[in-house]
Amino acid sequence: MKKIILFVLLNFSFSVWSQTSSYRYHELEDLGIYIENAISIHCAQTYAPYRILEVNFRQNYTLEVGKIYKADLGLSYGNFGTRYYRVKYAAGYGVDRGDEVDTPVNFGNPIDVCNALSWKYIRPILLGSTLQEAKDNYCSGQTANTVREKVNIKIDIPLTIGDVYLMDFGLGSNYYIIDGSNVEKGDSDYDLDTTSSTAVFSYISEATIDCPKPDLQANYVSLSGSTNVPAGSSKTANYQITNIGGYADASQCQFYLSKDDNVLSSNDVLIKQINITALNTNEIRTGSTTLTIPSNTGIGNYYIIMKVNNNLEINLNNNISTFSFSVTAPTGFADLILDINNSTAKSSGSILSPQALSSNASHTLYNNDSELELLLNVKNIGQANSGVMKVGFYYTQGTAYTNPILLKQIDFTEISSNNFQSQGEHIERNIISGYIAPETSGYIHIVLDINNNVNEGTTGGENNNIYSSILVYVSSSNRPNGSKMSIEKKQLVLQDNFITKSYNMNIYDFSGTLIKSSTVNSLKHEDEIIATLPTGLYIIKTPTETRKISR
Repeated sequence: MKKIILFVLLNFSFSVWSQTSSYRYHELEDLGIYIENAISIHCAQTYAPYRILEVNFRQNYTLEVGKIYKADLGLSYGNFGTRYYRVKYAAGYGVDRGDEVDTPVNFGNPIDVCNALSWKYIRPILLGSTLQEAKDNYCSGQTANTVREKVNIKIDIPLTIGDVYLMDFGLGSNYYIIDGSNVEKGDSDYDLDTTSSTAVFSYISEATIDCPKPDLQANYVSLSGSTNVPAGSSKTANYQITNIGGYADASQCQFYLSKDDNVLSSNDVLIKQINITALNTNEIRTGSTTLTIPSNTGIGNYYIIMKVNNNLEINLNNNISTFSFSVTAPTGFADLILDINNSTAKSSGSILSPQALSSNASHTLYNNDSELELLLNVKNIGQANSGVMKVGFYYTQGTAYTNPILLKQIDFTEISSNNFQSQGEHIERNIISGYIAPETSGYIHIVLDINNNVNEGTTGGENNNIYSSILVYVSSSNRPNGSKMSIEKKQLVLQDNFITKSYNMNIYDFSGTLIKSSTVNSLKHEDEIIATLPTGLYIIKTPTETRKISR
């Protein structure tokens, strides 16, 4: 009995294997009946396939994955007929799912539907009704009008934008430039079947149009004002260009610095390049630009050499114009710094002496009308007088000069070279408390020449104009009373509590989950730890405050 059962099972397995080995399993994506549907799905990817068919074909080959075939599968259900199919998957054997097709299917060769005869959408613009009119407009970068016609054209390969065609799609035989082209069929006002024996449609080559090439002529270049120019300074260059050839699209204009001669060579220094927009035939372009003489340029006689060029230029013999001038010794610049050793700060509620900014001391503002008193000592360590300028006081939440808020500004008069100017100022508590909540702290930054009125050169004179920063603590209590010694002691203890004594800082996310717990000894230490957090929203808790921050 066991032998019989085994024989039956073996016989059944052999029967199934024999049946599937003559089939080839395929997964086919249905792209529709019409080639325009297939193009929208496969080429433009505007739509998804209609369906995916699982089919076992009785044949000894597999279709190529990714290719498109046009065929009638001969399925016994549905009304499929001849359709376009894209092969998604193919196996060299049959599988026990999907349909079985025993009658051989005539798939033929794969079809490149993206470059097959179909209706395609174009947006032509009229150049003219005659070849000469079309040529004149085309060569000058113009059109007869600005109407972008909507046309479906039956053709193999999509038309190329910028090409010119003679065609009649219902408005008469005219010359058009293609301004838009799509492999898909579109919502059109006109149709043009190029396969019709009466169709008017032909490509117009560039050789047929034969536009004259541009010929840019450099008329002149000059520097405004004195011809003695200090090294490192800037001058206005005036120039004029004429296009004596055919239409020129965007061109380039380069300015070189040449020592002793007006012949352009590889040793000359390119100091600026500008773009020149399109020029019509005989159009003159006059303009100006700012040129900066490099600060390391030696004293002597020089030339500005202007060179104009277009990629289609036919004559390179008239593209250069020159201007002679002299480079003189560089003019000195002012250089402002804040002398932090002789600049001080103190709270008006403190009986401590003013503290030099270099000491990095913190300052407490009390509730009963105290203010931050400042004495600024600004030095000019440069070679030229500074002129008048403004100094600004800015608030930030952290130590870095990031997203600063201007609290106040004061005027400084001119500071001569190697001299200084001192000026006192105060910032009221009500101004500071508008940004720093009670029992919390913030930072005050001092910025010199906030309007950039002082010429400090281009080599770093303005890099030392920002002092960061003064730590300010806003207290909700009144100024302490008592003897000078007891008050001084209280203030030193208060400063020590908030600046140097270790305390715990816990960081939570907005769900209340503890992210980090650290022992810190100052607000600056807090900021250093907060700066290591990834971008996000956090709650900061210390013995003195709870605050929300955004990183």
